[in-house]
Amino acid sequence: MTNLRNRLADYLEPIDQDKRMAVDFSTRRAVVTPRVAMAACIVIAVLALGVIAAVVWPSTPQVEMPAVQDAAVAGTTPETTETPAETPAGAGKETNAQAQMGPLIVSVVGLVVNPGVVEVPVGARVVEAIERAGGLLPEANPASVNLAAP
Repeated sequence: MTNLRNRLADYLEPIDQDKRMAVDFSTRRAVVTPRVAMAACIVIAVLALGVIAAVVWPSTPQVEMPAVQDAAVAGTTPETTETPAETPAGAGKETNAQAQMGPLIVSVVGLVVNPGVVEVPVGARVVEAIERAGGLLPEANPASVNLAAP
């Protein structure tokens, strides 16, 4: 215990004038003037606006959907047809209603050149509707759609 007291006494004794470090606290090393502070605030504000714009601004173009008139508004009633699987005659036979129906009207949306409403013949496949809409865009993934679906 006495050894610890002796060590602490060495640290608590005042230092002689000639052993002290010569440090001049009267000169400032870094000065922030009002002009520098204003410039820093402007830079921070511009960076913050850039980050907000990058987050809020949409990165992909928005697709504008064409207006489609409802059948009830147009004054016509839509015809209901049975699919070949529902017909009692069996699959593969075309019903009389389908033969008289004419072209199908389908809406093509997504990553196609001209999204919108297109006409395809009865029995057409998805690939034909996409071709009528101008084809897929380069960034589209053709594997995400069943192109052989009716």
